[in-house]
Amino acid sequence: MTVDCSSGANAEDEEYADASIKTAELICDVMKKYRHSVLTVICLPRSCEKFKKRLLDNLLFCSVVEIREDLYNNVRSRKYLKYLADERNISADKNNYAELDPNALYL
Repeated sequence: MTVDCSSGANAEDEEYADASIKTAELICDVMKKYRHSVLTVICLPRSCEKFKKRLLDNLLFCSVVEIREDLYNNVRSRKYLKYLADERNISADKNNYAELDPNALYL
């Protein structure tokens, strides 16, 4: 089961109760109930640290593995593309580098 919480967990800086507390509780209740038969993947934006903590606090009896992707700027992206090309004995095409936005972050 995949749960996309990217839009429901955006009130991270607020200290009062909101819908995200109920959402976290509901997700945790379902995960606990089916933890022995269903793998659950929860997708969260990086900014949802409080929401993630709510989930983890309620999932004490479940195994949790966090998977993160690194963000790369233009320079790191170029180096990584060159590394991949070199590893596969492919000559890097300079035109491909032109497609990289110098201000963007890449996964």
